[in-house]
Amino acid sequence: MSFVSELVGADLLPNASALSATYFNVARVIGPTLAGLLIAGFGTGAVMVRRAPRTGGDRRQRAG
Repeated sequence: MSFVSELVGADLLPNASALSATYFNVARVIGPTLAGLLIAGFGTGAVMVRRAPRTGGDRRQRAG
């Protein structure tokens, strides 16, 4: 929310803040719903294998 006040003027701040909160809350609902549907449809392993490259997979440093 702090960036919103830097991006818009004082006159638009209430509307911009409400819009930002709306996007945040919609993402909180849609994200887990989509994940649940994918897991139900393809299984946990398939979803994790598909997701791993996007998140960097195993980020631990390997010795050697």
